[in-house]
Amino acid sequence: MVILLVVYNETATAFPFQSFVGVAKSDTSTYRLYIAEAQMPLLKDTIFNREKCFVTHCPATLFNDSNDTLRYMVMSASWWDLYTLDNKNFEFAADWWNVFKNGQEVVVLPPHQSITRSISIITYKGYYRGQKLRIAMSLQRLGFELPDFLGAAALALKPKTTNLIWSNEVTVH
Repeated sequence: MVILLVVYNETATAFPFQSFVGVAKSDTSTYRLYIAEAQMPLLKDTIFNREKCFVTHCPATLFNDSNDTLRYMVMSASWWDLYTLDNKNFEFAADWWNVFKNGQEVVVLPPHQSITRSISIITYKGYYRGQKLRIAMSLQRLGFELPDFLGAAALALKPKTTNLIWSNEVTVH
């Protein structure tokens, strides 16, 4: 464990610190994000955030194809902070108003194993059926490299970083 020493107004305070580091470009071949298009339900009429929209669920599977255990960070409630879409006609069904406690959690993925998460996607126009999209995950591995202090806490919440692992392209029906 790394101990972080913070000095403010001549008072020093020590904090245990776990650093999350992004995936190096060389590591992106050992981790894959796959969406099983055949398991995606058709867009369904619904009401979300008091607006009529269409929703589907993408079963996104993260594969650890390496020989090492992958330890990575997720948020306990705001899961959408770690993902991004490549199609602006769709967005995540993120219920941010329903979050009362949110913190970092570490997920452990053994070598040559996978984990699947159902990601809810919405759109407000029915004529976007048939469009393609990809999902990217900002994979923040648990590590002990210390990034700059100002960006360390926010790094895990910024999906638009170089740490993105892109899924295969799927068609939304």
